[in-house]
Amino acid sequence: MKEFCFRNGIVPPKGLTFSGLKNHVYKLYASQFIPIQKERQMRRHGVADEKYEPSFDFYVVMDFECTCWVDNTKTMQEIIEFPAVLIDAKEKVIVDTFQEYVKPVLFPQLSDFCVEFTGISQETVDNAKSLPHVISRYSKFS
Repeated sequence: MKEFCFRNGIVPPKGLTFSGLKNHVYKLYASQFIPIQKERQMRRHGVADEKYEPSFDFYVVMDFECTCWVDNTKTMQEIIEFPAVLIDAKEKVIVDTFQEYVKPVLFPQLSDFCVEFTGISQETVDNAKSLPHVISRYSKFS
């Protein structure tokens, strides 16, 4: 659970037990998890796919990569990769994709751990645009 939080940039309140951490994450993502859980349960119980009506027509799936350190000493992480996939929920197909790298400002030098963990090179982020620029481009995405 701690690794899930770390990978997803979630900073939980200090001192939570595993159960408390799980509840914290669930509350943050309940609106996204519930429709997915319902679909999984329906499939598990043999309900045909054509009977399932997704909650939304489209979903955007995002998986940011952020600056990171092996000892996690720096508390402010910055997005260094901004990807998104637009999925047509009814047709179950990818409609469009968006992916751009972001130049970090607070800690412009990536740690060796971050380069290895994310697979993103220092040269890549050095040549990337700022987060406001990338967000502006994302707002025009599909």
